[in-house]
Amino acid sequence: LYSQLLESALLLIAGLFAAVALAYPADSLLLNVLSRYFRGFSLDMRPDMGILLVTSGLCCLALLLFGVLPAWQATQVDCAATLKRASATIKGAREGSRRLLLCGQVSLTLVLVAGAIVFVSTFRRLLTEPLGFQRDGLLDAQLIPLPHAFADNAAVANYCRDLIDGIKALPGITAVSTSSFSPLVTQPYKEDIRRSDVPARVAIQAPGEFVSTGFFSAMRIPLLEGRDFSRNETPDFPRTAIVSRSLAIRLFPHGS
Repeated sequence: LYSQLLESALLLIAGLFAAVALAYPADSLLLNVLSRYFRGFSLDMRPDMGILLVTSGLCCLALLLFGVLPAWQATQVDCAATLKRASATIKGAREGSRRLLLCGQVSLTLVLVAGAIVFVSTFRRLLTEPLGFQRDGLLDAQLIPLPHAFADNAAVANYCRDLIDGIKALPGITAVSTSSFSPLVTQPYKEDIRRSDVPARVAIQAPGEFVSTGFFSAMRIPLLEGRDFSRNETPDFPRTAIVSRSLAIRLFPHGS
């Protein structure tokens, strides 16, 4: 009993100390990789004592379940009598259970390793995936208005217009715009789109965004054809939209 308990305790303590010792260089490596691709990325690397205490408590619980309990059960069994009654049956059952446990451990390890490989390869591919816009020199900020801060949509529009003019006056700013959602962190709504001259055609569902004038120049997305939005377009003007090249090809496959 004591030898098995001591062996389980040594394994548990060694694993706990190894996890804490490996956590620091692993966190530093992850932080260096992320800061290389995301400028200004910072993360508090100090250990959380609450999580560490909970983990230590779970380790002690594991010691009781998988160390003390099996050892105590082993002391309650008359090994000589049990072996005399069914030695071959017990041996075969134990061998089968050990093989089953070993196969399960190997299978779980392969699944974890395969998942880690897929995650790393997907992350590296996403780092080199073209975003459709130039991210260098681009600053993204989220505006969260106070409740009941604006009387109506016209007040919101006037505030955004004054804000854009104020930011444009800052040195080093080339373009400023607003959008309903942040690029890459977006939940665009779906809009049913069809040609007015072919109303019977099945509508195409396309994601939509609300943006202000200068959005494409700020994101450095080239306009292939047509014009940008204008500040002169008030709510009384005809509604305008800018579509992507892929949607334009689907709507007008044989013309501009």
